[in-house]
Amino acid sequence: MKRSLTFIMIFAFFAMFLSSANADWSVRLGEDGTNVLGFHSNFTKVDFFITSKNSSTWTSQGLTNISAPGWTASVVNPTYATTSGPPATDTVYWNLNFTGNIPTTVFKLDYLVYTGHMITAAYSLQFKDGQLKFWMPIIPDLRKYNRNPAPVPLPGTLLLFASGLLGFWVIKRKFFLGAVRQSRPAECIPFAR
Repeated sequence: MKRSLTFIMIFAFFAMFLSSANADWSVRLGEDGTNVLGFHSNFTKVDFFITSKNSSTWTSQGLTNISAPGWTASVVNPTYATTSGPPATDTVYWNLNFTGNIPTTVFKLDYLVYTGHMITAAYSLQFKDGQLKFWMPIIPDLRKYNRNPAPVPLPGTLLLFASGLLGFWVIKRKFFLGAVRQSRPAECIPFAR
């Protein structure tokens, strides 16, 4: 009893230590659709790209608490998240959610604002200690952004598929041969002796 209680306490300590070491962080931002020249557009999509090479990536939720009705968000890969919806006539706010601890070095994020399929504004943001420290308009180089979806882990997928096929084969063999043996005499079934 004492040994198992000690094991449980050690396990709980390590579980708390590991979960606190990887706390996620977030920041709330908004977009009003006004570009650097002062032109306003009713934007329909915003793409976010993490351009820093440090350890923070998007959490599984990516963007949450979007203030505009009808807007949805998705994480395409660890460095690319997108949100879109009906044309926004007012400022849209959202929470950007990242993995890991709040970076103490500069964390960079680019975001592109679209009206239809045309980019109407692009900005580079720099965060430090979880706060926006600097932003500037940019002319985006679309070649540097990774828009590819996260790859499906092929070995695990194939293993899962193969084990499912094997399970179907075993069930079929068990029930089909059992039904055949009950319906025919033993001398009609090859290798039944």
